Amino acid sequence: MIAVEDFSIDIRRGEFLTLLGPSGSGKSTVLSMIAGFSRPDGGSILLNGQDITNWSPEKRAFGMVYQGYALFPHMNVAENIGFGLRMRGKPKAEIDERVASLLERVRLEGFGKRLPRQLSGGQQQRVALARAIAFEPHLLLLDEPLSALDRQLRADVQRELRDLNRDLGLTFIFITHDQDEAMSLSDRVGVMTAGRLAQIGTPNELYEHPATRFIAGFLGRSNFMEGVVEEQRGGEIAVRAGAWRLVANAPANIPAGASVTLAVRPERIVIGGEHQGGNQIKGTVKSRIYLGSSTEIDVHVDGIDPVLVTTASWPAGPGSANAVPEPGQTVSVWWPAAASTVLVE
Repeated sequence: MIAVEDFSIDIRRGEFLTLLGPSGSGKSTVLSMIAGFSRPDGGSILLNGQDITNWSPEKRAFGMVYQGYALFPHMNVAENIGFGLRMRGKPKAEIDERVASLLERVRLEGFGKRLPRQLSGGQQQRVALARAIAFEPHLLLLDEPLSALDRQLRADVQRELRDLNRDLGLTFIFITHDQDEAMSLSDRVGVMTAGRLAQIGTPNELYEHPATRFIAGFLGRSNFMEGVVEEQRGGEIAVRAGAWRLVANAPANIPAGASVTLAVRPERIVIGGEHQGGNQIKGTVKSRIYLGSSTEIDVHVDGIDPVLVTTASWPAGPGSANAVPEPGQTVSVWWPAAASTVLVE
């Protein structure tokens, strides 16, 4: 069984790169090969142009942060942070100075003598981060380090990770299956599926211009409308989807008769109002879900899968011009041609 195949990526110095994908997509295997714990059957791993494929993990000297913290339970916080420095034979005075500086950096001043079991999950993760960067590694590898934390702690540690990356100029390679985490932290995101790198780009590029249906559905939510190209004029194509004629910006020449899928983000669709151009279709509200700042509305449209619309919840009072429609109500929905991503697979 092949875990990773035809994988090639160039990681920039100082960037925050995330490998994102579902379980079994191969992202942790890639990290293991970079760290030196696994050897690739083919290809090479280069560091600043030097082939390190056959180097041991110790020789690579990359920092590593794990999901389960991996702190030494019998060592206190200061001893855990200074462990890598002691293994490298650094003088005690230098170790003490570096540990004190890192305790301040991760906001754990005064915690140096505590044992890991005396810390919260977020504090343990900050100790693990400090230990990983104590010896000033070439890069930092992070294998789903936040998945064991609750929502608020994750948000706090995410900010600290981003600050560390910017302040230290250290290259981060981050592994996660959490789309929101990847989008909020990363300079670039590589989306993996079935052992392959499906697409890589900035969060904005991936969200606005997904290359495949998998990526459009995995990064956020999308409406998928399948149809056949009727014609292309200039930079737009007309697509017949059921009884509806839809228009979309076309990235390249697509011949008439070609089967395509249009992906449209729910927040790009508007309910009601008068609009010029673009796409306007009608349907019946099946359900709505209140999510606080937004409301998800499920609209049944003949010939198209139910269309999901995300709209602001306020103002939503009866009689409001922007009132959220009720289930059973007939509505028109609109979106511009530019909001449709054309997927040809």
